[in-house]
Amino acid sequence: MAIKDNNEELDGEGRAGPGRARTSLPPRFVRSRDGARSPLMLWQQSFDAAPRFSFKQKITNMNSFSVGEEDLTWVMELLNKWMSPNNYLNSFTDYSAYLFWVLVPFVLLFSPVLMILGFIYLSNLLLHIYKRKVNLKEDYLSKSWDNGRRAVAHLWDMYGTVWHGYEVHGMDKVPEGPGLIVFYHGAFPLDYYYFVSRLYLRTGRFCRSVVDYHFSKIP
Repeated sequence: MAIKDNNEELDGEGRAGPGRARTSLPPRFVRSRDGARSPLMLWQQSFDAAPRFSFKQKITNMNSFSVGEEDLTWVMELLNKWMSPNNYLNSFTDYSAYLFWVLVPFVLLFSPVLMILGFIYLSNLLLHIYKRKVNLKEDYLSKSWDNGRRAVAHLWDMYGTVWHGYEVHGMDKVPEGPGLIVFYHGAFPLDYYYFVSRLYLRTGRFCRSVVDYHFSKIP
């Protein structure tokens, strides 16, 4: 591509000639001899097509950028102060972590007891809601409490099955009349709860048990 002088007249195809009108493009953006545009011309045209901003718009954009940068700097400084070694938040998280690891063994040790207490309170809550809903004021051994008893029996039967895998073999051998059921080992309170619940769900009957005085009855 040939570079022409600024005072030389060019024709429409970029060639110099006498009496030709000067083109609007600067002389350095001339076409090559084969008529193709040079990369410099394409860059100039894309630059001319770019949006123009006034001085006021530039100042406004710079101010908004400065405000955003100041906000980001303030947030970073605040986070840095929070996460500093001498900050109260970091000391609080360390204290919580120490307390957590100290209490974990005790929670794992007493979790079965806590679960049992939780189910006892849940049983009382269900029976209290049932009493208020049905407006019962009769004896707790009456048939009006059958639905409440069945709900509590399902709760304890589910707990025994899931938590301990409790099973009762030979339930079909229980007679229709009176009978005597002997435990093959010293029964824990949970064994008695599970057995009474399973027997009530299968047969609809209660078991009158001869046990130690610290055992309580399931309603």
